[in-house]
Amino acid sequence: MSEIIFTSGSTEGINLAIIGAARAAMAEGGSGRRKIVTMQTEHPAVREASTYCESFGCEVVWIPVDTVGRIDLDAARDVIDDSTLLVSVMMVNNETGVIQDLRPIADIAHEHGALFMTDATQGYGKLP
Repeated sequence: MSEIIFTSGSTEGINLAIIGAARAAMAEGGSGRRKIVTMQTEHPAVREASTYCESFGCEVVWIPVDTVGRIDLDAARDVIDDSTLLVSVMMVNNETGVIQDLRPIADIAHEHGALFMTDATQGYGKLP
């Protein structure tokens, strides 16, 4: 894609990404993929956008986290498949400060042809 879209804030950008991807996939000529995979400790903006997508036919799968709040990669491997449209994992948890290692989960998503997104808002200016 060769466009930059400015939004008024993170929630608007998240809504645009998740809901836009879901609607495009389900439109005529779209991929038909319906599964959105995210984590149980995700930010409310991602949770609400994902849940909204259920109202028009998407399936949302919530991946658990371990005792320190990092995504369970084995659980991710179990649920991400060729029907997965989008995987969303928050880079830095705004409540706990846990930093996710995004590369392994992005690799799993891409192995199945799924889109990957992250809410990196809390990491901006704090992480390289």
